[in-house]
Amino acid sequence: MLLGGCAGDEELPAPRLLDERAGSYRGVALGATEARVRVVFGEPGEESGFAPLGSTFRDVGGPPAVRVWPPGSMLQKALSYDGVAFLVGTDGVYAILVTEQARTRRAVAIGDDLSRAQRLYRVGCGEGVAGERIGGGVETYPTCKGTIDGRIRIWFGEDPIRSIAIARVAK
Repeated sequence: MLLGGCAGDEELPAPRLLDERAGSYRGVALGATEARVRVVFGEPGEESGFAPLGSTFRDVGGPPAVRVWPPGSMLQKALSYDGVAFLVGTDGVYAILVTEQARTRRAVAIGDDLSRAQRLYRVGCGEGVAGERIGGGVETYPTCKGTIDGRIRIWFGEDPIRSIAIARVAK
């Protein structure tokens, strides 16, 4: 018999839903204003780049290419928090990158094998470019990408999955 509060009795929090069909995460949807992101998540960290605090884009296998929204817009800002980052342009949030314990509507979660995402989403998989290796060559990471309902792009990065990202698709 286990007693409440004893070691080994703690449960991990349930993964949060990254809703790829609605294009939303934890109360922030694609198109939301920067002010909305700040209301939900607070002030972003000082780090620059599209990656959650304490991580780099290459560490988490972020999406190899995210188009600025609206197309041709010169304004963009990355807002970084623990476990999540947002890209915001003139028309609001256009990309969300999650590394904290999260899952999609089809129950693909951070920590799952990339083959699970490939099977459940029928996404195309390949190698994303992480940068140049010391001494030459290119460093890559495994990534899969697909499109949801012709309007939202989804990416899964690394194997096992370390990041899930969604973004608006240009028309």
